[in-house]
Amino acid sequence: MMKKGLAKVEDCNQKNKDELSRKQNYISTMHEKLNLKTATCTELMGLISQVEKERDAYSQDANKANANLMQMVEEVKLKKNLITELKKENMEYEAKMKQQQNLYEAVRAERNLYSKNCIEAQDEVIELKRKFKIASHNISNLKDEIDRKNQALTNEHHTLGMVTREKQRLTKDK
Repeated sequence: MMKKGLAKVEDCNQKNKDELSRKQNYISTMHEKLNLKTATCTELMGLISQVEKERDAYSQDANKANANLMQMVEEVKLKKNLITELKKENMEYEAKMKQQQNLYEAVRAERNLYSKNCIEAQDEVIELKRKFKIASHNISNLKDEIDRKNQALTNEHHTLGMVTREKQRLTKDK
């Protein structure tokens, strides 16, 4: 019985040893898994720390970019206002230019008219000079003719005077 009991105990002891060995293997596997998980956890904590640092850096970059964006939006608004003002100024200058162009066209039209009138007047002056020359020549001819006729008339008067005296003398003699 003792042998049986001893065999049972040894069997139980062997089962317990096997169980203990299995449990120790399980515990060492668990320790290894724990070590792996701890290493992974440490690694993950490092990654989390790095990601948080990156997040903080990106957050600062995002804040800077946001501030830069706001500044650019303000600059865009200012530029748009400037563009609007310049467009208004450009429209004013274009209106002034059109007005000046219209004035220029009017002056040019007047100049062309006056130039045409001047040419016509010069042609008229040339024609009048020609007519004046012809008239001067005619006047000169008429003066010469008048002088000749005056001379002929004077001669005729003189002859008439002589004939009249002769006639009076003859009538007195008769």
